[in-house]
Amino acid sequence: MRHQTGPNPNAARLLLTYWTSREGQLNQFKADGTLPVHPDLLGKPKFVSWPDELAGRELAVVPIDKRLGALPATRKFWKQQWLGQ
Repeated sequence: MRHQTGPNPNAARLLLTYWTSREGQLNQFKADGTLPVHPDLLGKPKFVSWPDELAGRELAVVPIDKRLGALPATRKFWKQQWLGQ
């Protein structure tokens, strides 16, 4: 992410710090149900709609090539949002 070159790099850093904080992750979960990835919150049953059905199951992982394939579209989107380009 190129937050150093935006119009207000300190605001970008502050936002990223908040998004990755425990409090930010909790608020994101409350807002739209996004599962938290903060280390203090990982694996907590209260963040999963059906914890009993998932207990003991293998974690499904998206292969790296599929994740990397989405990067150009993601970069384009955020470049438009942050830099207006």
